[in-house]
Amino acid sequence: MDLTWACTAYTALTGRTDLSPEHLAALTPAHPLTQEYIDEKLALLSRALAAGTIHNPRGWLLRALERDWRPETAPPTEAGVLLHLRELGISDQLAHRLLREHQLAAIARQLAWLQYRNVRDQRRTLSRALREEWPEPKAAREARLRAGRHAVVRDLLDSLDAARIRSETPAARAAGATALADMRARLGLPPRGSS
Repeated sequence: MDLTWACTAYTALTGRTDLSPEHLAALTPAHPLTQEYIDEKLALLSRALAAGTIHNPRGWLLRALERDWRPETAPPTEAGVLLHLRELGISDQLAHRLLREHQLAAIARQLAWLQYRNVRDQRRTLSRALREEWPEPKAAREARLRAGRHAVVRDLLDSLDAARIRSETPAARAAGATALADMRARLGLPPRGSS
């Protein structure tokens, strides 16, 4: 597969010419390097660049492709965490103090877990959870495990679909498409391309 288009898109996004098709070909990603997959990671890179926290866009993109970063699994950015803190009604002064006193990843983790904690005052709960280093709530752990199983199934079906596309005959491709659509429906997954 010619990956020159991906390098051109990367250059248009970053203004850099430090990504080559050879860099992409050297990856061992868990997901096939389709245009849809690479475009998804370029969109993530665009958001991360807008936050202003990336110093090595090529390395970031290559890790995102190889580790299959998704919006919910991409590394947190200071700008993103500050925005989330402001959305909770936390003042800029307190938000900056939290960033000085705690690691960015710890704040992002506790922010993500807030939705699984049954609390009235999220601001106070967040401060206490950070100070006391509260562990992941059971509901968050269960949701993460469900999402992981869902991702494994989705990736398996995507791999099968890629194999179907490479099939020799149109009849084989059509039969594979029908079987995969049926599997997705039975598993309660959206049709390919709509997730």
